[in-house]
Amino acid sequence: PLLTPKAIVHRLRRLIAQLDNTVGYDAAKRKRRTRPQDAFVIHDYELGARSGTTIECDNTTHALIR
Repeated sequence: PLLTPKAIVHRLRRLIAQLDNTVGYDAAKRKRRTRPQDAFVIHDYELGARSGTTIECDNTTHALIR
């Protein structure tokens, strides 16, 4: 039987933690780094109105979407 994606990720994280425990996966640190999904607001836009959007991305992605 094939491993599930969750099992593969778990094994990789455990292996990385064995190699270098300073970069091992820590769920508490991950939770502090990420924002909750409800931090994003969806707005309805009117036709003909001017609006702006803020996009958070790296420099390469920013150059591609310009």
